[in-house]
Amino acid sequence: IEKNVICDEVIAQVGYSTYQPKNFKAVKFVQMDEFNTLVGNSNYVITHGGTGSITSALGLNKKVIAIPRLQRYGEHLDDHQIEIIKQFSEKGHIIAAYSVDDLEDAIASIEEFTPVPFKSGTERLFLLLRILLTP
Repeated sequence: IEKNVICDEVIAQVGYSTYQPKNFKAVKFVQMDEFNTLVGNSNYVITHGGTGSITSALGLNKKVIAIPRLQRYGEHLDDHQIEIIKQFSEKGHIIAAYSVDDLEDAIASIEEFTPVPFKSGTERLFLLLRILLTP
């Protein structure tokens, strides 16, 4: 935002963080319906590498840039979000930014990025479970 790479309004869900942003609006937590409204009204979403956050934005047909939360910063117990982001990125669903240093390039490429549509495997999983559990 300070470099004018992002010129749109930014609203960040910051959870329990004590960080006080000076260039964008921060909210601690939002309910799912408000989250969906915010994402639905966005041009694109920048998120951490959690599967739920990524798939929620993809489910609302949004372009996604994902940055992993990392163990070395005390953000997670391990670096599993790197693998999650890698999988989604390699399949063409999202743009990966493995560090904040990658974010500017990711944002610069977002307009030209055409994501491969994401289809959740949840329905197939439930079908397989029904088959296995039906006597």
